[in-house]
Amino acid sequence: MSILCKGAALVTLLLGIVVPAAVQVLAQAELGQWEMPAGAVAGKTAIVTGANSGLGFETARVLAAGGAEVVMGCRREDRCRAAMEEIRRQHPAAKLMMGLLDLADEKSVRRFAEEFLASHDRLHLLINNAAIMATDFATVEWPGGKVENQFATNHLGPFLLTGLLQGVLEATPGARVVNHSSSASDGCARVKDLGAVAQLSKGNYSAFLDSYACSKRANRYFTWSLSKILAGDVKTVACHPGWN
Repeated sequence: MSILCKGAALVTLLLGIVVPAAVQVLAQAELGQWEMPAGAVAGKTAIVTGANSGLGFETARVLAAGGAEVVMGCRREDRCRAAMEEIRRQHPAAKLMMGLLDLADEKSVRRFAEEFLASHDRLHLLINNAAIMATDFATVEWPGGKVENQFATNHLGPFLLTGLLQGVLEATPGARVVNHSSSASDGCARVKDLGAVAQLSKGNYSAFLDSYACSKRANRYFTWSLSKILAGDVKTVACHPGWN
């Protein structure tokens, strides 16, 4: 092996060790900046979609630990109940409600919103977390015809849910909408024609660069639009939740 090759291999090795270590150090150093202040969510009402696993579960758990009432939107009742039991095991005073929600199903989204509005007149936090990633091609029925499943779940469902809850959000002082997007949205190959992504056929379907990335790009555009549409002092945020 030449000296040049050895040098390149050494640099690659060092980058593979140093860069992840540096990221972890920076993350730990900034951790305090992102901790939720004591009492910040006490007595508030939050909806977290996809709340039975992953980021959704952790979000629901932390909010409940902080004294918020958390409505956990889940596709399956058994998994939602198991998640609720685990949160209550860690935080016995947790205030939790279950709401069955399949964001790929327009009727399910409407039913979830109706049930929430029937029992609540305030919504401080709507966290559109639930999403699927790089799945096999499939379609679901939406008004107007069949829609690619990943785009429906990641964008159309949250879009509809937020619209149905617009009134209660605007009626709640200091309400927030948080849309979990992704840095993968920068890889969307159809930025100028996002509408076409919903109508992709199996023959021209790219699970990541077309459907997933563009659904996350749509989340970003939706967030920007919300910031101009919502009345009152509702704040809207899109975020890349991180790699871990």
